[in-house]
Amino acid sequence: MRDISSFNETDVREDILSPLIKSLGYATGTDNDVIREATFRYPLMQLGRPSKNDKPITGRPDYICTVRGAGRWVLEAKAAFEAITAETIHQAFTYANHHDIAAIFFALSNGKCFLIFRTAGGPFSKPILDIELEGNDNAEAEILNFLSPDSIRELSLEVACKKISEKSKNFQIISGEATFENSTYELHVPAQVRPIMESKLRSQSQQLIGTIYPLRGGNVICEDNKIFVNVELGAPSLNDEELQQRLGIDKIHFQTVGNGLSEKANEPTILESVQTVVAKAGENFSSTRFPNSQIMPYDFPMEVKVDAVVFRNGDEISGKFYYTVAARVPQLPGSSLSMQLTGRLILKCR
Repeated sequence: MRDISSFNETDVREDILSPLIKSLGYATGTDNDVIREATFRYPLMQLGRPSKNDKPITGRPDYICTVRGAGRWVLEAKAAFEAITAETIHQAFTYANHHDIAAIFFALSNGKCFLIFRTAGGPFSKPILDIELEGNDNAEAEILNFLSPDSIRELSLEVACKKISEKSKNFQIISGEATFENSTYELHVPAQVRPIMESKLRSQSQQLIGTIYPLRGGNVICEDNKIFVNVELGAPSLNDEELQQRLGIDKIHFQTVGNGLSEKANEPTILESVQTVVAKAGENFSSTRFPNSQIMPYDFPMEVKVDAVVFRNGDEISGKFYYTVAARVPQLPGSSLSMQLTGRLILKCR
């Protein structure tokens, strides 16, 4: 047995937890995805009058493991020589309970032990699993019972069935709106073209902030323990709307497990939609909002991913959405770009 007592947090992540996550069935870019050290903002709290010098409060969970259409869990790593304390448990809970994550479980490990908690139980609840990793041949199997993709799907369905009523099952969406509140982007291209591309990407992402997109209608259908939410997306202008239709992104088809939308704000339903679209060579991206956009010189494939964290209250569905467009630049091997837009949505239904 190797001695890990001197392992720092990075050693624990790379030598112990990353291989464990892979063994559980998770891999980056798959339906059972792994997101590492993503940054999330928290509401700013202060005493007295707010100041422009107040710094935003942020958090970076080590791992967010997502089972597409089912749920998420968070894993926080600590050094082997660091004890798992009430403070570190509370830290992991704040990540899992963040409205942008809405994880079912949160877990902590220092490489020697592994603890799992239900997020709904809060930071002071007892762990549902507390095991030693060192010298425990059954450790992985015990963790699999709670955190494998199949286990997350089964639990997500069980939880979903408990937090709905009959009226939350099948119904029509008659109208709504999505308001873009924030935007971020990532750009990985050669240095010689980066300034131009970054300037355009920054300008376009900033112009979208504050834009309201009408939602024209749709429906919610629940069958075979799955929820299908279909929404027709409008645009601020006819020109923008026609562009969306040509690209095939004028309709969003969400899917998740369960028998109906949650009616609890603190236990929202997580909806996901992923589609691949191709802007054909010759497509004119010029629109009312982006009049200086250029005609595409070549086919441009993009992945469009939309997540929505929502709940139903009477005749209204509300929550937050995350609209991500990711693409690789065909003429620049190894290059990629992505833009994520976040905001609030409201749907009126009957």
